[in-house]
Amino acid sequence: MNILEKKAYERIEQVKNERLKELDLGGLALTSIPAEVFELEWLEILRLHFNRINIIPTEIAQLTQLKELNLVVNQLTDLPDALAQLQQLERLNLTSNQLTNFPEVITQLSQLKSLSIEHNQLTVIPESIDNLKELALLNITANKVQSLPASLLNLHQLEHIFAEENALDEASQKLMSCRIKISEARENHQLDLTDLGLQTIPSEVYQLTNLEKLCLDKNPIKDLDKAIGNLTNLKELSFKHAPIHQLPQALFQLDQLEILNICQTKIKELPSEINQLKKLRQLGLENTEITHLPYTITQLPHLRKIEVKGLLLQMPPIQVAMDGVEAIRSWFENDQNTMSAVK
Repeated sequence: MNILEKKAYERIEQVKNERLKELDLGGLALTSIPAEVFELEWLEILRLHFNRINIIPTEIAQLTQLKELNLVVNQLTDLPDALAQLQQLERLNLTSNQLTNFPEVITQLSQLKSLSIEHNQLTVIPESIDNLKELALLNITANKVQSLPASLLNLHQLEHIFAEENALDEASQKLMSCRIKISEARENHQLDLTDLGLQTIPSEVYQLTNLEKLCLDKNPIKDLDKAIGNLTNLKELSFKHAPIHQLPQALFQLDQLEILNICQTKIKELPSEINQLKKLRQLGLENTEITHLPYTITQLPHLRKIEVKGLLLQMPPIQVAMDGVEAIRSWFENDQNTMSAVK
């Protein structure tokens, strides 16, 4: 037994005798994990960093109280299925090993909050990554990953993603940006998802009930879910340059809304329920397919700005609308004009 091995056994013996919850065997040039480690079933932290370990034995399953496992700088090529028994594990660090495939067993660690798997040879992150509902940090820096799974958006607790030194495609970079921005929105109550290639609004967005500003410009979103009505604190909503065809009735429940921008959309009709948005100050309608404004638009007491450039308005005439909100109000105040609008 060399000096380093002796030191390892001394540390194990100390933890055993004093029933310590932490064992540090880092930097001892170990080629395997001493069998005695697996007798320490009360362990919560096990550090095995900077060794030469190439196999994790199935006996790891005996450490059911483990919350942190540090395997930085070893020679692992895979992980055993037995790792799934560590259902208390919150932090797993596999940095600088020899992993070429993402070990699927990791996705069974339901309490995992931090996963560092940087400086390996991974090419794919599995869709099943979204099983890790508690994950707050994911570090895949310096691998060979080209794309990220869409399921990443389902990780509602994820606040930090590190993916530098990969070959991520544009879609994956946008996906990563979307995930981080949604997490940040919980704190700053503002969410800008401009030009992220979204075809639908992530369901998590509808849970951000304290959100005050939501920008969805330049995304290929065709429909707005009725869940938009959940965002009752929203003051500003914009989805310019999106192929949305109509506004859902639920949108008119947003009674705190002050700015609504639907410029460059496919919307053909502005519903009469627009008058429910009593705090609306600014309305952007430029280059939509709207031909008629409802007379109820005059019932918005705070409306000061309306953008109508590029509209083929018939009612009121575009020449009137171009003169601004007061001109539109005056036009509708004419009894005959109002009757025509109602029809």
